Amino acid sequence: MLNKISLLAVYISLLPCHVTAQNRSDWQISTLAGVFSPNQTELQNVYGNGFAGSVTAAVGIGSSGRLQVGLDRFQRRGDPFYNSEDFNAGDAAELSMTGLSFTLQSHALTRNYPRLYFGAGLDYVFARESIREQEMSTGQAVGAHLSIAPEIRLSQRLHLVARATYRFLEVTFKNDRSRYTFDLSGTNLLIGLGYSFGNLR
Repeated sequence: MLNKISLLAVYISLLPCHVTAQNRSDWQISTLAGVFSPNQTELQNVYGNGFAGSVTAAVGIGSSGRLQVGLDRFQRRGDPFYNSEDFNAGDAAELSMTGLSFTLQSHALTRNYPRLYFGAGLDYVFARESIREQEMSTGQAVGAHLSIAPEIRLSQRLHLVARATYRFLEVTFKNDRSRYTFDLSGTNLLIGLGYSFGNLR
């Protein structure tokens, strides 16, 4: 909880620096894919690293900032009974996360291309875990994240984009019979393409 509060404070403190500057009319749509690596040991043992994808839209704010909104997805199967020596359940469990993210980014240190964006933001995540022959459990929570996103211009409007994000997230799963909490914090490493519209700088 302290990490989320600290990141929220940073997020709010950065906002006036951008919104008081001259507004820009450029914006960008990006599609990225890569891997999500959960930080918690138990999740690593059950699910490990898995495919992750993201679609984002960003609008320029001020001279070197932008506000980015993203839709993120992670889904992975695993063995919930991995530590049993006499029982192999195979991929009997499935964990999925769908998140809506809001990120304030700045490339103040790199005015021209290639650019390096530093960002901080908030996430709303809906998570679901299902285990064969058991009730499905669902949960939702608000998290926070830090990100670094290099960007290389391939043409006037097409860009190669990458993003490394660490998300702080704890979700309580519920079903009719039980309730349990997972630390779903972890690292997203993504790469893809972005296309820019409007007046470019």
